[in-house]
Amino acid sequence: AVTTDADNNFYVAGSFADMAYITGIEGLEGDYETIENSEADSRTAAFIAKYDADGNLLAVKSYEAALNMDAYELTNVSVSKIVAENSKIYAQFEYTGDIKVEENLSLVAKYAFYDFGGWGMAVLTNNVSVISFDSNLENAVPVASLAIADNGDPSTAVRTFNFTVNGDDVYVAAIAMGNLTLTTSEGSETID
Repeated sequence: AVTTDADNNFYVAGSFADMAYITGIEGLEGDYETIENSEADSRTAAFIAKYDADGNLLAVKSYEAALNMDAYELTNVSVSKIVAENSKIYAQFEYTGDIKVEENLSLVAKYAFYDFGGWGMAVLTNNVSVISFDSNLENAVPVASLAIADNGDPSTAVRTFNFTVNGDDVYVAAIAMGNLTLTTSEGSETID
């Protein structure tokens, strides 16, 4: 995902597996950041990078997904969309494990459970959140999230999710099935 702000800075988001070099216009000969995915239970990690109009790297943030319980699958996180509006950067996170966005903000993944008459299995489900940052990719604030509800079953899924920003207003739309919970700054609502 790519976006630009009013000052002609541009922001790039992507995914990586083990390790990546995030470079500026000069490649590895200039300024660059090395980011790593240290989570053993994670297939992919994500990043957002900020560049000035000349392609110089200004900031990089990376995000890993971790399991918060025993499951037989590997976690993922991606940033599938970013939007710059009113000196804020909005990012759409899609994840199947817990994400530490900043020191005091984590995205906690919800899971579905199969019950096999005495023993069960956790099944990873797609969780989606929109987070806003300041133009330096700091001061993260949760805007909206959509995840399986507490009474959701393994067939519950967020199929598609999208958002747009107009001034300070954020609009989200999704196609999903099953019982889900939409959470915003106004509270939570279960959608059956």
